[in-house]
Formats: sequence, structure tokens, C-alpha cells
Amino acid sequence: MNKKIFAVMPFVMIGLITGVFTGLTRMGWSIPMGAAGGEHGAIMVGSFLGTLILLERVVVLKKRWLYLFPVISGSSILLFLYGRPETAFLALSIGAAGLVLVYLMLLRLYPEYYFYIMLTGALTWLAGNVMVLHTGSYPRASTWWILFVLLTVTGERLELSKFLPDRPLKSPCFSVWSSLFWPAPFLRHTERAVGFRVWASSHWQPGFSGTTSRVNRSGRKVFTAIPAASCFWPIYGWQLPASCFWPAQSRPSPTMP
Repeated sequence: MNKKIFAVMPFVMIGLITGVFTGLTRMGWSIPMGAAGGEHGAIMVGSFLGTLILLERVVVLKKRWLYLFPVISGSSILLFLYGRPETAFLALSIGAAGLVLVYLMLLRLYPEYYFYIMLTGALTWLAGNVMVLHTGSYPRASTWWILFVLLTVTGERLELSKFLPDRPLKSPCFSVWSSLFWPAPFLRHTERAVGFRVWASSHWQPGFSGTTSRVNRSGRKVFTAIPAASCFWPIYGWQLPASCFWPAQSRPSPTMP
């Protein structure tokens, strides 16, 4: 057991719990969350998920100094709780920059295309954090945060698919799918653009990420493949209806004049 992760996991767990409670307050529940009440998106995407992804990749590289990045990123949850959002976003920006560095280091060791996808996702997380840090506007950052989650999940699904028989249409289908993302933050009707891309994701990922393959292997692979498939199908099921609700609330993007 790597004991260094215990310095980060408390931040991750606090981020998860706080993110859930702040989400409930956004739904109308009367939960006293103090200064963190309005920071649900940043907490779930950054303090919880971003820190956890960063820790996952740092563990692989086995370099002690890299653990500083998930510690800084995870400490943002305490800054949110104590009413210091500017400093919290600075910590998240440092963590996102650390994730970019980690992916660059991984690419030197393993120049695989799915690491380029995850690197791009890390850059979108960094872009969203810097936007909030400089403008204080959540709407300007939300699309970049969504892209971070989608690109990271997609890259990780593709990373796992290397253990499966190759499909001739996997790369072309992904190339078409991924090309739909990049104009999203710059389009006038951002919600429509993102909604269409989430819809495309809900169709592409189940067919090419390995969750639909048969589980007929013996030993440990059977044990690990069943939970993976069962956990990701609800996510794909969520993406389809969510992609339909996004256009319904479409409005001109605040990034456009």
C-alpha cells in the first residue's frame, strides 16, 4: 500500500461529501453549507474529481515531488469551506497545471493516443479554472469543465480498450466524435453545442469503450470486468436524456459579444 495517498484521500473524501451537499442545496434542500454553498461545480469537478484523477496518475509515475500537486488541488476544498474562493481556484489551477505536466511525462514514457486525449482534457480543466480566477464567471468555465470530464472518461475508456480485440472503426469513429467538441466553447449557443456532443458521446462510448464486450474470461478478469460494465452503463444512460435537456435551456454564450 502506498502510504502517500493517505495525505490526499481525506481532501478527496471531504470534496465528495461537500460536493454532494452543495448539489442538494442547489436543488432546494435547506443545508447550511456556508461559503461553499455556491461552489458545487468547482468542488465536484476540481476538488473531488480532478484531485482524484491527478492522484491516480501521480501514483503511476512514483515520483515523490509530484504528490505536491494533488495535495494543493485537494486543499482547495478547505479554502472553499473557509470562504476563500479566489485562493481555492488558484490551488485548482496549480493542480490542473500539475495534471498537464503528469500527462506530458506519461507521454514521454508511453506515447499512446489516449494520453493525448486526456492531456487535452487536463488543458480544458486548466482553462476553466483560469477563466473563473480572472473573470469570476462560472458560465464561461462550465463548458471547459464539461469537456474535461468527457475527454478524461473517454481517454480512460480507450486506455482500457487496448486489452480488447481491435475494431477497425474505433479510431475513425472517435476522430469524428472528438472533432465535434472543439468549437463548443466558442459557439453562440453553447448549450446546444454541448448537448449535441454529449448525445454523440452516449452513442460512441458504449460501442467502442469495452463495456459491451462479453465477459467470458476466467480468473481475475471476470471479477474486474463485471463491475466496470455495470458502473458505466448508468453514465451512458444519463448522457442521452441530459443531451436532450441542454438545448432546451440554450442561450447565447457569455463568451460571445
